[in-house]
Amino acid sequence: MRYKKIKGEITVFLTLLFFSVSALILTVVESARAQAVRVQTERVMQTGIHSSFAEYNQDLLAYYDLLAIDPSYRTSGGSVENVRQHLEDYAEENFRSSDPDRQKSDWLKLYAEKTSILQYQLLSDGNGTVLIDQAVKSEQDRGQQAHRSDLLRASRSMRPTDEGAFMNDFARMLALAQDVEGNPAETVYETAGSTDLLNLVTGSTHPSGRIASGSPSRRSLKKGTYGSLPPEDGTHLFDGYLLRRFGNYLYPKDHAVMACEQEYLIAGKPTEKDSLRTCLRMILAQREDRNLNGLMHNGEALRETEELAMELCEGNGGDPYYTQMSLLYAWAYAEAAAELGRLLHGGKAPMEDYTTPLIVPLSGLEEFTAYCGTGGGSGEPYEDYLAGLLVNTGRKQKVLRCMDLIEQNIRHAGHDGFRVDTSITYFRAEMAVGSSYGHGCRIEREYGYLFP
Repeated sequence: MRYKKIKGEITVFLTLLFFSVSALILTVVESARAQAVRVQTERVMQTGIHSSFAEYNQDLLAYYDLLAIDPSYRTSGGSVENVRQHLEDYAEENFRSSDPDRQKSDWLKLYAEKTSILQYQLLSDGNGTVLIDQAVKSEQDRGQQAHRSDLLRASRSMRPTDEGAFMNDFARMLALAQDVEGNPAETVYETAGSTDLLNLVTGSTHPSGRIASGSPSRRSLKKGTYGSLPPEDGTHLFDGYLLRRFGNYLYPKDHAVMACEQEYLIAGKPTEKDSLRTCLRMILAQREDRNLNGLMHNGEALRETEELAMELCEGNGGDPYYTQMSLLYAWAYAEAAAELGRLLHGGKAPMEDYTTPLIVPLSGLEEFTAYCGTGGGSGEPYEDYLAGLLVNTGRKQKVLRCMDLIEQNIRHAGHDGFRVDTSITYFRAEMAVGSSYGHGCRIEREYGYLFP
């Protein structure tokens, strides 16, 4: 049997060519698929991070111009794990299409295998340095100057002084005057020692708020894992921020739990009544010294007190000089108390001088409390005195007390689990992504409200 010889060169050639082209096409397709996996993962990762940071606490921004993620999400407690879970949930949602037809035609089939937060920064990190950085930038965005002349002047006028020195000297003058009968300075001294300063200058109604026992300044703060921190601001911008964002006895904030917030920033007492009292004592000490100095250089006041001292000592055996000095101390205290009353009723008193004309007449020393309940006057208002005290308060104390007030007020606004030392301002995350077709990749991204 003879076989017919058939040539197959072309068939073999076309077959080899087909396999080669197919291999090239499939390689290109797989390469494109792998590249698409990475592009899609980057897009999803970026969208997820932006979505996570879009969940900032809105009340924190509205009240304090601070941006931070509250990981409690209005629940009883929060941690960085909650933020990681939210990021992963956003990724899963963005990997899957809501359209069933598009799900069938999905040629990537991506899913998040593992999401990790590698580093994060908290609002309280560096003993509040992160918070200060945001506060300072907030003031800069408002066009505030780094060095405010009004705060510089107030800080010089309200430098710390020994609050008990004046009354000790007052007592010594009375002792040296030898207990002169009818000396009104005795009445002033007794009233000062037996009457609560708040009752003296504000009346019987006092603020009743208090700071929470577990506030940031009274507990060990959690720390983020980000290493370096922004440099601490050395200007008055943070002081200006505190004065703008927190209220005081005369001008409380509507959203605040306590009326005397600025007083708490200065004094740090558990109750706002005690903080107010402490601030008033500090202002009183300043006014006592300035009033005494003013009276000592006031010829008319010296003449009046000398005449009264001579009259009181005549036939009583007292010492006219020390009796006069006790009267000057009593007058200085009475004036200071009356000035405090003016300040707390919306009036004014001079910071660097003494009040002229005098509020309390020498003849009214024994009834000086009657002059403590009215406003008026000239000079600086109560808030300027507080500004001077605040600038002279230590930076660490101010920022910790600031965190106390922020946490308490944000919780009062309905965020029961809010803590400043879990609030996240920056994180760096990694996502491991897999595919039903065998491809996968790892993506690492970072983001922050104020990038470190």
